[in-house]
Amino acid sequence: AKEPNDYNTLFARAHQHFYNGDYTSALADVNQALLLTPKTDSDLRFDEYILRARISEARHDYTSELADLHMAQELQPKSLACTDMIAKANLKAGNLTAAEKGFKTILRAESMNYDAMYGMAQVELARGNAKAAMEHVDKAVDLFRTEPQVYVNRADIYTRQGNVESAVVDLLMGMSVGNGGVAAQRLFDLSDTYYDGVMN
Repeated sequence: AKEPNDYNTLFARAHQHFYNGDYTSALADVNQALLLTPKTDSDLRFDEYILRARISEARHDYTSELADLHMAQELQPKSLACTDMIAKANLKAGNLTAAEKGFKTILRAESMNYDAMYGMAQVELARGNAKAAMEHVDKAVDLFRTEPQVYVNRADIYTRQGNVESAVVDLLMGMSVGNGGVAAQRLFDLSDTYYDGVMN
């Protein structure tokens, strides 16, 4: 209230609104912050575009999300985190070729990035290439046998193919190899629709 044109405070309040789930107020603040932030402050403008993209994602507005992510990428073209967000947004929007391009860019820079391998598996599964999809998540499990998330990821690919038994086995593995909180939650979630399979 004392400094209505303080773009740093506006951006901070936008973040707080976002985490509170008040996307309308968050969007109003980040829009105003973007109007006031100098073009020379590219780091802050990058963060502002990323936040606005996340607001759009929460609203399932993938067109606006992608537009802001591309604006952020122009400011920091080497940001793999931004490339990852673009790939995932394209995947959700059904832009499989663009999603594949993004995940492959990440894998060229980080050949053992299991999250990008999972992204590639989702792309292949969406194309109907179940075997290719499994190859990506199998590779991730082979490389990171003590990482719970790779089992959670492969369980998701199994579940999408209707192979609940294998999904349950992977989630149990995810619970056993480390901090398996995510795997346990996914197992509970799976029991909502496949109770008998999970209990067996």
